[in-house]
Amino acid sequence: MDELTRWFEAQHGLVTRVQALKLGLSRRAIDWRLQTREWEVARTGVYRLSGSHATWDQRAHAAMLWSCGAASHRTAARLWNLDLTVPDDAPLEMVTRIRRNRTAPDVIVHRSRTIELRDLTERRGIRVTRLGTTLLHLAQVLPLDLLEAALDSAIRNRPPLQSWLASRLQGDLALGMRGKALRHMVLAREFGTFDSLLEVDTKQALERAWLPPTHVHYPLAAPFHTNLDFVWEPQRVALQMMGMKGHGSRRRFDLTLQQLRELAARGWTVLPATWTDLHEREAELMADLARALAASGVSLDQNVPAWIFKPRQELLFPISAVDLSYCTE
Repeated sequence: MDELTRWFEAQHGLVTRVQALKLGLSRRAIDWRLQTREWEVARTGVYRLSGSHATWDQRAHAAMLWSCGAASHRTAARLWNLDLTVPDDAPLEMVTRIRRNRTAPDVIVHRSRTIELRDLTERRGIRVTRLGTTLLHLAQVLPLDLLEAALDSAIRNRPPLQSWLASRLQGDLALGMRGKALRHMVLAREFGTFDSLLEVDTKQALERAWLPPTHVHYPLAAPFHTNLDFVWEPQRVALQMMGMKGHGSRRRFDLTLQQLRELAARGWTVLPATWTDLHEREAELMADLARALAASGVSLDQNVPAWIFKPRQELLFPISAVDLSYCTE
């Protein structure tokens, strides 16, 4: 295998003009490959091996080589597999310190004088901003609900990231409103994160409905070996999200339903809900929950701001199991 072939394999079927010249190809040899369509122009100064499989990764890598930068913002979020939908045809986002006059309709180039090599790494062979730096960038461009979902998935997969972000965002007077919002979200996750995007969406729906604060991941004592997603205690009202990700097997699903029936027999009001209930019938679901809370004596006047849960409060993420010995009577 020659050196040029190794470059193509390492770069998703791509090579730059500068790389080809350094490997010993002449300008005439490069032009001949383009004329015979052995190579195709992917971007200015970036060539694609004809017949190579066109993928989103190849497109992102070509934009990275063209910009002399690194994938960032929403493009980096997709490379990190965060809970953020980035369509294939969405503009690619790159960050670079180099001032260039190149522009492209499908690439957004963010120029930064503070980005450093220590802020970069590689994902799937593509140079990309590190996960923490990606979240700092996303805080500047995403709506708060999408930012929260991305943050939660990032910390869930890499728990040490929470302390790094808290330290990075601490006491910075130049954060701006977006940076302060991210800092607030980070501090609120000192005791843990939500288990899935479905739970994050549910939490945001509860806030939009201005329902009172609740326990999250409420641990049940024996004989129940599970948590309830959202619980209003001591009134024994719960909202349990039934997602396929958390109940992927029939046995797990049946066990969850059995435990919900046993809780109902012991005086609990448990409302099960699915992804479809939340995203297609949100108003009806929140109305049913509000009626259940009112009937159980929960005050609906304990409202909180629309997207904020107070940081560091154990009400959100209990550290230890709450005594539910009365469930075993």
